[in-house]
Amino acid sequence: MVIKQRLATQKQKPSSPTKTKLSNILPLPVTIQKLIDVDFDFPAYFAGLIITYNLIISFPTSFQIGQRYLEPVYGSVLSARGQFIGMVASIIFGVIFGNQAYKLYIYGLNSSLLKYKQKYDKQLIKPKTPTNTDLIDIENEPSQYMHAFDTGIINIIAYVFDVSAILIASIPIRLETVFRFSTYLGPIWGPIASHSVSDYPVFVTLGIIAMLVSIRISFFGKTGIMKIVIGYAYFFVVGVASASFHSVLLRTPVCESIFFQAFLFGLSGIILKLLVIYKNGCDKKLLRDFTETASKEQKNIDLDNPSNSINNQENNETNSSRSAAEKKKLIKKNNLKMFLSFLPFVLTLYLIYKSAYENMNCSKGVSYLHNKDPKFNLVFKHESPFGFVEVIDLKSEPEYRVMRVSNSIIGGTWKSTNESIYGTFYYFDGTGISAASFHNQGVFVDVVEINPSVYFGALKYFEFPEDINSKHFQDGRYFVENAKPDTYDYIIHDIFSGGPIMSHMFSQEFMKGIEKILKNDGIFVMNYVGYLNDTLSIGTFKNTLGTVFNNIRCFVDSKKIPNKLQNMVFFASKKAIDFEFPESVINPDPEHITIKSMVLKNMFENEMDFTNMDLPQNSIITDINNPLSGLELPNAIKYWHEMHEYFSQDFWINF
Repeated sequence: MVIKQRLATQKQKPSSPTKTKLSNILPLPVTIQKLIDVDFDFPAYFAGLIITYNLIISFPTSFQIGQRYLEPVYGSVLSARGQFIGMVASIIFGVIFGNQAYKLYIYGLNSSLLKYKQKYDKQLIKPKTPTNTDLIDIENEPSQYMHAFDTGIINIIAYVFDVSAILIASIPIRLETVFRFSTYLGPIWGPIASHSVSDYPVFVTLGIIAMLVSIRISFFGKTGIMKIVIGYAYFFVVGVASASFHSVLLRTPVCESIFFQAFLFGLSGIILKLLVIYKNGCDKKLLRDFTETASKEQKNIDLDNPSNSINNQENNETNSSRSAAEKKKLIKKNNLKMFLSFLPFVLTLYLIYKSAYENMNCSKGVSYLHNKDPKFNLVFKHESPFGFVEVIDLKSEPEYRVMRVSNSIIGGTWKSTNESIYGTFYYFDGTGISAASFHNQGVFVDVVEINPSVYFGALKYFEFPEDINSKHFQDGRYFVENAKPDTYDYIIHDIFSGGPIMSHMFSQEFMKGIEKILKNDGIFVMNYVGYLNDTLSIGTFKNTLGTVFNNIRCFVDSKKIPNKLQNMVFFASKKAIDFEFPESVINPDPEHITIKSMVLKNMFENEMDFTNMDLPQNSIITDINNPLSGLELPNAIKYWHEMHEYFSQDFWINF
């Protein structure tokens, strides 16, 4: 059908006096507009489906990768700071670059079309002679393929996918280098630099791809306004679908997400290239069929008009525009080009392998790469949906063991005595220290932990009792809302990890849930890590607790260091709160002095006097309002600096 249409169109063109018989078997030169007007076929629709699918899942996945990979070094607050703005800016840059790439593509395609037209016109006027080298081998004129416009754009997108795959697969390698400058870059510029070499370049390539597709489908519009509407509609659909996918995207191990994304992009690039090869083959066959059909018709004309016949030798020479040697050379060139087009995927696979087996951050457990520094020894590592969980032995004097979740040290013990490195944990008797202590005293303990990796790390490396009364791996708010009323005598709330303050776990509504499951004379204990001069936070927590409990007391590490990060332990109850310690605990024999005895002996010296503090009066946390959200960034910056005073850069990048 296509051949007949093209022949019919060509027959309508009047012949010039200088036109040779050869012109009857060559297709007329096409224009860009004619190529654009060609209807989509299955390969084009299939390519569009692959591209759109990749865009929809890649925007949220790349966003999540960029944040989660940085969390062990910078924490969740600093890792997320400005990331959305950076993503939007990167996409806009990609859109601008994609628009320029499209203009260059049009310029190149137009040049190819003009070149073919010049060869066509020259061959019409000047038949083949030994000196005429501008002969046309129509099957190897890609600009004349019916779907040249679409296959050209798909081919460009395929190579952009290759670049994206290489960029994604090499994220662990690049970040490993950037992380080594994290102390120098600091908590502000460090995350920006890290995003700039990890997810931002990927967003640029995604912007390029989205722009090219948007431009192509905009030609479905019949008017200028409709073209603009259709083009922007594609961005809108991809954006809404990406946002929807982000809302249900599970937190899988970050390196697995990287490898999957890189492999998917690389494979998509291969599929798109194969579609281009297939479609070019189909179009080449159409041209071959066209010339064969046209040649047969020309022969019939020559038989009817012997005076117009062409010498067979001249005809054969004309139809064979290239010698056998030239065609063989062209085949080799095309084969080499095809081979080289698949090399980016091979490079992607190599980078995935290198990142998986030669990068410590992507190892599934502890590897030899983690323990090159004699100052510390990693004994446990697991990437949970809530961050990297590690247990590290520090070879200081005395030696101690800590549990790390992302960029937070949630607990630890001195190896010589097995006592907590955080003295205030003995206030509520804290890494499972309190739960183990109560259990060993015969108290029934229910443990609620959202991160199972923390529990198993404590079980194996911190002597956490295995026969605990019950354990619940779920969100604490959910547990409180579903627990039976008047159940507990004592509830310990210790969830702070240096990240954002999760208002749903500190809100007035949550405190009312605590009140419901506590017995009438029960005590609620809440640990917060902050600064004594941060009166807004202290006052807000006190006020929120005060909406439910009549009596509140708070004890800190040391009142003498108000500018240092420290634990603050709030006790709240409806009844008066009194403490009684056995004499053997606070005044033991010199041979039996422990950290616990020293901490409890000085406990009352470190009690906060709320009456002498300038605290806010009406600031409380609710489910819909968190007055402390504005402090997350400055507190995260302070926390980062203090943690880097206690532990070296090599410690933090060793995950």
